[in-house]
Amino acid sequence: MAIFQADQYFSIRVSDVVSQNYSTGDCLSLKELGQFAKQAREQEEESQEQAAAELNLEQPNVSRAENGHSEAKETLFRLITRYTDFEVDDAPHYCLNKNNSDQ
Repeated sequence: MAIFQADQYFSIRVSDVVSQNYSTGDCLSLKELGQFAKQAREQEEESQEQAAAELNLEQPNVSRAENGHSEAKETLFRLITRYTDFEVDDAPHYCLNKNNSDQ
C-alpha cells in the first residue's frame, strides 16, 4: 500500500494507517480510506449501525466501505465526508480535499 503525494511515493504499513495524520492532497487506496473512515467513526463512538442510519444506508454497506470494497466506494466517500474534515476526489487517484460544507 502507498500514499501518493505529488510525484513522491512512500509506503505505509496497514497498522500505521490508524495513527496516520492525513492532510489535503494525500492520495490513498480504498483500503486505506476505509480504515481512515472506520477510525474516524470509532472516534465518534458510533457503531456501523448508527453510521448506516445517519447516512440512510444498510449496515452491510458501511462494513463493505470500511473494508475498501470498490463497489462501496460512494458509501466510503460519504463516510469520509461525514466523520472527517475531508472529502475525496476520485480522479485520477483517491485524494483527500478539505470539506468546506457544513455538517
